[in-house]
Amino acid sequence: MTIDTPNLVIPLNTSPQQQLPLNSYHNVPINGRTKVENCIQQIDFIALQTRACLARKTQLASETPFDGTCTIDQTRFAAGRCNLVFEIQFSDGVTWIARLRTNHFGLFDNDKNSITSFLRSEVHTLQFITDRTTIPVPIVFDYDVDAGNEVGFPFIIMEALRGSPLGVPYSQIPSEYQHTFLSQLAEYLVQLGSLSFPTIGSLEYDQSTETFSIIPSSGESSVYSTSVDFIEDTRNIENELLQNDDTFPTSPEDRKLASWILTKAVLFAIEKQVISGPFPLSHPDLHYNNILVDANYNIRGIIDWSGATTVPQELFAAIPGFRSSPASSDRVADEKCLRMFRDVLKRREKRLVGEENWISISEYVGSDKSECIYKGLTTGMPWRGVAYARFLLPLVFGPKITWENARRMFEAEQKL
Repeated sequence: MTIDTPNLVIPLNTSPQQQLPLNSYHNVPINGRTKVENCIQQIDFIALQTRACLARKTQLASETPFDGTCTIDQTRFAAGRCNLVFEIQFSDGVTWIARLRTNHFGLFDNDKNSITSFLRSEVHTLQFITDRTTIPVPIVFDYDVDAGNEVGFPFIIMEALRGSPLGVPYSQIPSEYQHTFLSQLAEYLVQLGSLSFPTIGSLEYDQSTETFSIIPSSGESSVYSTSVDFIEDTRNIENELLQNDDTFPTSPEDRKLASWILTKAVLFAIEKQVISGPFPLSHPDLHYNNILVDANYNIRGIIDWSGATTVPQELFAAIPGFRSSPASSDRVADEKCLRMFRDVLKRREKRLVGEENWISISEYVGSDKSECIYKGLTTGMPWRGVAYARFLLPLVFGPKITWENARRMFEAEQKL
């Protein structure tokens, strides 16, 4: 549910998965390096350093005045599919990060209004979560979403969190740390769920006045008042993309069938009692690589909030990582981990369930329905559509269903 937005973290001296040092071209294909280099040449690093120092002075104005300087090593960065991230080293030893939306590979919409609304929503989401919860997210110190700013690209200057990406499935966390980690994750999930609204869209938040509202997400003309409308519109857009996708050698007939199955899957996953909300603010990809931990697996940060919106409760509860994959080497450990998480979550979700019209997250997570809603609403990756449809088919229609049987059902329905 999200695009790639790398975040830098400060590695601990000892950690379960030691953070790799910044590698300028780590994960960048050879034929893409020139594009990255061209973007770096367009960045005004002096202007970026000036903005960082001004933000540092503002941060410390009520404490110790900052009269120092900062540096940015242009040769060390992390590159995602549309962002470049650099460390900002201050002369007093503090480290921040700067993330610039360069879209160096040209994979995403370059519409200025779309970029502006997308990045502003991320900043507002981080600020809102910082003000309203104890969820460890990066503090935003400065930002400018205008592509014509003095730096040369839209940017966010934020805290560099300490810790390292978890990097392993939850079931592979050492047993002595697993319960503590899962308890913390459950607590933060419930806190996030408490930030619920009557409509589906992006968060707009004025930190100075603490006023907020839900506005249409980038590319949308209005907010959604029901989960059904949101789910159907999202799936229709993805179905159109799937029909035109030729990443893998699948036939047009299979892509049409996959679209039909995926639509059935997301509708199957709907819980009727919460069609009209409330709709919680949700992390777009609460994957274990976006959770930072210390050496004892305490959660030190949750990163990559790009694309965060309010969502149907079913999607909020479809937390990835709590269901055995076909390639799992230890189904027993996976199932034990899911039971443990459900147990610690059930005790905490009482703050949500019962007070408002809420589904039981602990019952939904890791279920067939959660798989249907998560895979059925995965956006921006239409090449996964046929594979996801094959995976979800028996969950919706039963274990004995075959692809050809589904095709006949689809064709019969089309004739009605």
